[in-house]
Amino acid sequence: LGSMAESLGVQIQVFSTPTSIIIGFGEPSEQRTSVLRMEPGAHNLEKLWLVDALAERLVRGEVLPDEAVVELRAIDAARDRMGAALTVLSYSVTTAAATTIFGGGWVDMGVAFLSGFLIGILALYVPRTPAGGRLFEFAAAGVAGTVAHSASTMGIGVTYEAVMLAGVIVLVPGLTLTIAMTEIATRNLVSGTARLTASMMVFLQIIFGIALSQQVLTRLVGAPLATSGSTMPEWVAVVALGAACVAIAIIFRAPPRAFLIIAVTALGGFFSARYGARYLEPELGACLGGFVAAGISNAYARICNRSALVPLVPGLILLVPGSLGFRSLSALWEHNVVGGIDTAFKMLLVAISLVVGILLANAVVLPRRSL
Repeated sequence: LGSMAESLGVQIQVFSTPTSIIIGFGEPSEQRTSVLRMEPGAHNLEKLWLVDALAERLVRGEVLPDEAVVELRAIDAARDRMGAALTVLSYSVTTAAATTIFGGGWVDMGVAFLSGFLIGILALYVPRTPAGGRLFEFAAAGVAGTVAHSASTMGIGVTYEAVMLAGVIVLVPGLTLTIAMTEIATRNLVSGTARLTASMMVFLQIIFGIALSQQVLTRLVGAPLATSGSTMPEWVAVVALGAACVAIAIIFRAPPRAFLIIAVTALGGFFSARYGARYLEPELGACLGGFVAAGISNAYARICNRSALVPLVPGLILLVPGSLGFRSLSALWEHNVVGGIDTAFKMLLVAISLVVGILLANAVVLPRRSL
């Protein structure tokens, strides 16, 4: 907004939060202020991509303001070209592939595929109303926990934790967390703190949905069986994660032309974090993964003059420490206070390490701009 106003010769002051924008026009002594109240929308990286490109053209004088308004309305009104079937399939592929991260086997991949299918259907219909949108993560996490628990008690060799965690990996608020860290790093503390708090609340809804389903089903059908997944060949994990990168890009409505850089960012960050954790410490591994993912995204933004958020947001999904959060709440629910607090502290260390890696990358490979 500041760049566009400067190019048009308009003096403005902008204050933005996740639910409102306040803009003051003109000199302070004669300022006219507008307040816009809004509700956070759904993830759509392609529209972000298009609006970002339109803003660049306006700043360079390649498009007039009236023409830009027409294009902006067309972008906003554009229909979702991914389609319902592709969306549900993407949820299924993502959850099935994610089992390789948590040590699952072939049977786990099949059960996780079913869990993702049900979550994808929920994603199509539940958020259509404001009340449903606020409960989507809780309901989807409950479905993931129910499918994993039910399959485990059937005795078919399902690794409960791997299937359950794979089911909720697509629910982690990666976009909100990424924008929050960017805003805090650029000293936009009010908006950044608000977004960070919102992402933490979503994360707690996910954990509570899983824990509630676990407790209810344990009393109805018994505790999940303790089993371990079969060993997966390394090439299967690589192929599965590559497919998950494309599926996550579809879920976040990324433009198809960005699929390759999204895959490179996600895989680069994930394997950097894995090898860093193996040869150093888990916390340092997360820092290295965040550094590599953000570094690739910033380099792409500078070279292609596009938003770094487009490849970074999907790339962070595989790095957020959701499994530690679940283990922490599970331990607290079972009155293991010491174990729960210890695991929660480890989760915070991993999360902070991930953020530090992103901030280091922003210092080493300067992003094109705040977006």
